[in-house]
Amino acid sequence: MFLAAFIGELLAWKSPAITPYRSSKKLVAKTIVSQQSEVKIYEPLELDLDVDATFDNPFDDTDVNIRVVVEDEKGKSFDLPSYYTMEGERSLQSGKEAIKLSGKGRWKAKVSFLTPGKYTLSAIAKDRTGTSVTNSINVKATASDAQGFVKVSDQDRRYFETTSGGSFYPLGTNVCWGGDQGTYNYDKWLTNYAAQGVNFIRIWLSPGWNGFSLEVPGRPTDGKGLGVYALENLWRIDYVMALARSKGIRVKMCIESYNVLRDNDSANYWEQTPHSIANGGILHTPREFWESPSMDRVFLQKLRYLVARYSADPTVFAWEFWNEVDLTRDFPVELAKDWHQRMATALRKMDPYKHLISTSYSDPMGKKEIDLLNEIDFIQSHSYNSPDVISQVAIQQSRKGSWGKPHYIGEIGADFEGPRGVDDPTGLQIHDPMWLSICVGSSGAAMSWWWDNYIEPNNLYPLYGAAARFVDGIQWHKQGFRQTQPKISWRTPPTKPVTRDLTLSSGPEEWQASPYNLPRTVKVSEEGFSGQ
Repeated sequence: MFLAAFIGELLAWKSPAITPYRSSKKLVAKTIVSQQSEVKIYEPLELDLDVDATFDNPFDDTDVNIRVVVEDEKGKSFDLPSYYTMEGERSLQSGKEAIKLSGKGRWKAKVSFLTPGKYTLSAIAKDRTGTSVTNSINVKATASDAQGFVKVSDQDRRYFETTSGGSFYPLGTNVCWGGDQGTYNYDKWLTNYAAQGVNFIRIWLSPGWNGFSLEVPGRPTDGKGLGVYALENLWRIDYVMALARSKGIRVKMCIESYNVLRDNDSANYWEQTPHSIANGGILHTPREFWESPSMDRVFLQKLRYLVARYSADPTVFAWEFWNEVDLTRDFPVELAKDWHQRMATALRKMDPYKHLISTSYSDPMGKKEIDLLNEIDFIQSHSYNSPDVISQVAIQQSRKGSWGKPHYIGEIGADFEGPRGVDDPTGLQIHDPMWLSICVGSSGAAMSWWWDNYIEPNNLYPLYGAAARFVDGIQWHKQGFRQTQPKISWRTPPTKPVTRDLTLSSGPEEWQASPYNLPRTVKVSEEGFSGQ
């Protein structure tokens, strides 16, 4: 195994890749262009960088590295990377979304300011020929009523708060890809969710069939393959992020899914993944992902690009490394633990806005050795174990709620194979776990699945409205909420203990208006019980 990995390191990966965006211009970092000289704090400021350089792959910072340095009035500074992009426009062709790129590739950067004041911005560009620095520009940041970025609360580490001090209780759903109509579907979906008060969604940036995938199968010379990012898909992500921001919805960005490292079953994507050496990648086997230094470098490049393009936006709730990482082929827990620690440590250094970091598993029990890493900020559970969806919410919250981190159900459904819409047309599998999450102290509401073939066609959006109104205004991190255990005791203890069994019966299980759903008073005596 070691020999195969070593040969792969030497022979399989040639960097930098030759891409259609290559440039042979003389290095000149001219200036930074901003459409605004004054901006509110927490409001992403987009910058155009007027820079020429020589490079083959603009997504490889060992080939070309352009970063922006931000300095405040006291001389304190931080820097963040820039990103390469192109303009695009969308259209529907035979019911499918198409993205057409236009114009020339250019360098951009985004920055947010956390405190009011005056700032000086400049850019430093490096390529294989040397280093060049732009002229600087000045930007003034002013106060804002915006909530800012989300973090784990310092006051109660089971909950989230914003950098402005307000509570944030994630209440939403998975909308991980857009299907054939892509962003046109998000126009409809996010409008409907926002109307009900939803404040949180999750999207996937992998595998390659996904319209948001950063890396798609193909050759670098066509703008595809490992370490070369699909600019059409990035345009889609930009569109959805801007749409979510306009509607007050935060987004968890899931970077990888288990499919890319899984073969020999129905969830297989290994034969198509750019990671595989057979498709121009690095890996001979899925397991090599966790140990390959070259694969580490490629993944770190991806993290760097995501930080450059999205970290300045408070719309980003968190980075999620993996969807259901335990489903990868021959999942090596200890190697994966080390990998999560390495990547999270590096990401924390890259991201000046310190977004939350997490990962997820298919097994509701999760992997405690990974979840309890200091570098992992919050814990998730996924559950499709049975139609009894509420039991897993209670079980996992009772189990993981004491681990000293926020925990919530990141995916839930009655059946992983399909939505069971005929059995559950009114959305009990959405309603029940969402409300139970609120009642048992979860850090966020359980997130349903099957958004495109269950929630949308059955118009189940209103299920979110009542829950959103209920949690609105609650300062979760300040209330000291705790789970309680009910205790039943005699009001007047009997002289002789009653030892008979007591059986309580109830009405049908439904949510329609019914006497059975009204509060009941139960009187218990030696003769039995009566109630109404």
